[in-house]
Amino acid sequence: MMYRVAVIGLGFVGLSYIASFSSRGIRCLGIDIDKDKIESLNKGLVPVDEPGLSQLISTSIDKGLIKFTNRYSLIKRFRPDYIFISVDTPTVKSGQSLKSIKYVMIKLAHLLKGLRNIPLIVVKSTILPGTSRNILFPILERYSGLKIEEIGYVYNPEFLREGSALYDIRDPKRIVIGEFDKRSGDRLINFYQLFYDGKLPPIIRTTIENAELSKYASNLFLTCKLSFINSIAYICEKIGFCDVMTIKEVMGLDDRIGEKYLHPGIGFGGGCLPKDLYAFIKFIEKFPPYRDLFKSIYKINEYQANLPIENAIEIYGSLKNKVVTILGVSYKGGVGDIRGSQAIKTIRSFVREGAIVKVYDPKAIDKFIDYIRLDRELKQFTEKIIPCKDLDSCVSGSEYLVIATDWDEFRSLDPLNLVKLMKNPVIYDGRRILDPDAYKKYGIKFYGVGLSHE
Repeated sequence: MMYRVAVIGLGFVGLSYIASFSSRGIRCLGIDIDKDKIESLNKGLVPVDEPGLSQLISTSIDKGLIKFTNRYSLIKRFRPDYIFISVDTPTVKSGQSLKSIKYVMIKLAHLLKGLRNIPLIVVKSTILPGTSRNILFPILERYSGLKIEEIGYVYNPEFLREGSALYDIRDPKRIVIGEFDKRSGDRLINFYQLFYDGKLPPIIRTTIENAELSKYASNLFLTCKLSFINSIAYICEKIGFCDVMTIKEVMGLDDRIGEKYLHPGIGFGGGCLPKDLYAFIKFIEKFPPYRDLFKSIYKINEYQANLPIENAIEIYGSLKNKVVTILGVSYKGGVGDIRGSQAIKTIRSFVREGAIVKVYDPKAIDKFIDYIRLDRELKQFTEKIIPCKDLDSCVSGSEYLVIATDWDEFRSLDPLNLVKLMKNPVIYDGRRILDPDAYKKYGIKFYGVGLSHE
């Protein structure tokens, strides 16, 4: 049996899943309220920069396996067996916003009334523990006139990484099924049996609340490791004769710790980790003994973005009209996503101090230009911020260079070229991707996160 699937919410997560499902011959209906996005997708133009995604979607459109729409009413005609929900749950000042997912649940509940075969609802959006049972279930029951046991519900969190999402779907480390009841869990397992051709990855069947919390716990542990190693990096700088990269190596060889997410830098960003951390801090305000841990992680990460400017002020004193190069504005190398970018926070700090900031990123520079136009503060400093289209023009005439993103292009900076183009060159390696000695021997002053300044 070949199932039919509807995916609601066509961002990074939704598009990655709909592309993967359709690549296995599964007929899919993609739904999003953004009309412009739908028009682009139906033409094969994918608004998400993810390796292999555009090709997969274009191929499935050509085969008639995907249809994109902004009309929820087409769900009835499509008759899906499963509805996957992957709308955004953004962070607002008060915590997590459920506006979009509530809207989806109301629309679905109205549609469920007239369906003979009710599709299983599978939520992939990141939601705080208790959200399904306390908020989403009442909406579904109220507007559909049905009980949850008549509908079927699974919270099935995603663990996708930008830059390798299709691989993560194809070869996941685990699948977590937070099932309302055994019938709901069985139905989703039947789907995954088909999708993975009978070769299922490790599956954990559990309560909905366990599944909701497991997504947060996984992401928060990563933020904990990153802020921990950044704290050690700070100590390395203060006590002298230390390099955090050696500490990292020692720790990483211990298989109880491991080296992943133990790399120092000016902080983590992106569309998930900062958002989830802040939402969870708001969530646990009612648990005073434990909230301080997560608040500390957040404060450390916020502080990291200030490290380059603190170093520059220590060297120069005043930064007024100093020409500074920032290499990278995407939150990590390999992606063009500037959400939660620590580099943008660093840029703010420099222009506030009067510096002239030249910025280059292999993929995200156009997004950064658009960001400046919309940002209330940065648009006042347009004469101080110079976006550049190539590396050489960005470093030319600069005095102070910051590695803000770990792009491969920046791992092989030519020291002789820097000496030629820069004025009394100083490097601050905010991602620790360069060998300090390779630059110091050419007279370049070199600083970095977790590197003693002796």
